[in-house]
Amino acid sequence: MKKRFLSVIALLCALGLLASCGGTDTDNTSDTTSAGTEADTTAEPEGPIASYLPDTDLGGFTLRIATSENTVDFIYSEESNGDIVNDAVYDAVNLVKDTFNADISVNCYSETYNDVSSYARNVIQSGDDAFDLVSGHDGQMWQMSAEGLFVNLRELKYQDFSQPWWPEYSNSVLEVNQKQYNFSSYMSYQVLGWAKVFVMNKAIVEDFGMELPYDSVRDGSWTLDRLISMSKSVYRDLNGNNTQDDKDMYGFIGYNKLYGFQGSFVSCYNEDADGKITLNYDKERLITVIEKMNSLYNGGEGAYIVGNESDVTMFLNNQGMFHYDNLSLLTEKDLRSSDIDYGVLPVPKFDENQSDYSTPSFFCYFAIPVTSTELDNISLMVEALSSVGYNNVRPAYFDTALSVKYTRDEDSIEMLNIIGDTLTTDLAYLNTSAGITGLGRALMYCVSNPDKGIASYLDSIEPGEQAIIDRLNEFFSAD
Repeated sequence: MKKRFLSVIALLCALGLLASCGGTDTDNTSDTTSAGTEADTTAEPEGPIASYLPDTDLGGFTLRIATSENTVDFIYSEESNGDIVNDAVYDAVNLVKDTFNADISVNCYSETYNDVSSYARNVIQSGDDAFDLVSGHDGQMWQMSAEGLFVNLRELKYQDFSQPWWPEYSNSVLEVNQKQYNFSSYMSYQVLGWAKVFVMNKAIVEDFGMELPYDSVRDGSWTLDRLISMSKSVYRDLNGNNTQDDKDMYGFIGYNKLYGFQGSFVSCYNEDADGKITLNYDKERLITVIEKMNSLYNGGEGAYIVGNESDVTMFLNNQGMFHYDNLSLLTEKDLRSSDIDYGVLPVPKFDENQSDYSTPSFFCYFAIPVTSTELDNISLMVEALSSVGYNNVRPAYFDTALSVKYTRDEDSIEMLNIIGDTLTTDLAYLNTSAGITGLGRALMYCVSNPDKGIASYLDSIEPGEQAIIDRLNEFFSAD
C-alpha cells in the first residue's frame, strides 16, 4: 500500500483538464496545490487505446463481466441513444471489440451491488469459471480480497499502473506488499460520479449576508470551521410553529452516515517503513473532527438530519444552504429542472495547515476470480477498456456533461477541477463500509450517539481494528 504522491499537473492530465494532456481546455485558475513531489512524466499513448498493447486478434474471445443493474450503465451500453455519456460508453466498448475481434457479455447478478459477496463468493468457491470480471460494493470486494478469491493484478501481463487510467489515489491504497486483488480504473466512470461534494444554494448564502466561499476554496481557507460557522448562521422557522422540523430552512442538510466524510480529514490505516498496514493515526485530530460535527449536528439550529441516508428533497425545496451528496446529483433531472441557483464545492480542509483538499469517492471495485483461465486475454481487454474509457468516456462525462451542461457558473467548473484533482479512498472505511461498526465509521457512530464518550469509544474499538489489520498483513505477506 503506497502513499499517494501526485502533483497537480499529473492529476490534471489524468482528468483531461489541461489541453496539452489531450483534454478539454478549461479555465482552471486555482492556485491550490496537491501534496507531491515531481510530476508524472509518463508519456500518454497516442490514440484512445493504449499503444503498447499488441495488435492481435483474440479470435472472438468474450470478456464476461458480472455486475449489478444499478452500476452496469457505468461500464457497458448496448445501444446508442443520443445521450453524451451513454454514447461515449457504447462507442468505447465497440472500439475495443472491433480492434481485437472480441466480444463483451454482461451478467447482472442482482439489482444492487450490495449482493456481490454472496454471489461471487459462492460461484468462485464452487470452482465454476462463470465470469472473468466481477464488480461490486467497495467494502465487500475489499474484504473478499483477503480470502484468496481473486487474482493478483500486479502479476498480470498488460497492466501498467503508471498510466492515468489507473487512478493512483485508489490503486495505491489497494496494493499491499506488491499484491493487489481489487482495482479501480476508467473501465467505469463511476469513480467521478460517486465522488462526494457539497452542493450550495447560492441565493441563501447571499440572503444571509455571507460571501460565496469560492475564493476561500482557492486560497485554502475553506475549512471545517468555515463550513460549520456558515451553517450555524442559517435558520428560518418557515412554517412559524416555533419548532425545528423538516419544513424550516437550515444551513446544512445532513444525514447520519455521512459517507466518507471522516476520511477527508484523518487516515486511520497507514503504512510503516516495512510496507505493512498499521493503526497509527492522529487520534486527537479524529476526536476534534467528531466534536466539531457533533456541535453542528446536535448543538443548535444550523443543521437538519434527514435520516441515515442522503435525501435531496429539502435542498430542492430551497430549505438548505449546503447539501452533501454524490457529484452525479448534478446530472439528475430534479436538480437540473429546479430554479435553484446552485454551485459546487469540495469537502473542506480540516484547517488551513492541511496541504490539500481531500474528496471521498465511492464506486464498485473490479476483480478477476482465481477460476479464470484466459488471464492474458482478460488482462489485455481490461487495459484496453480502461485506456479508452479514460481517453473517450471520461471527457464526455467530466469535461462536457458536468463542466458544460450541468453547472451554472464558471466558479463551479473551477471547483470541479479541484474535486477531480483530490479524489481519495479510505482503507479504514473499506473495512467497515459493508455495514460493520468500526474505526472507519467512528464519525457516523458518534454523531448518532452524541452522549457517547469519543475517546473511550475509540479505545474500545481499537483492539478489533488491530485484529483486522493483523489478518490483512498475514494474508498480504504470505508467499
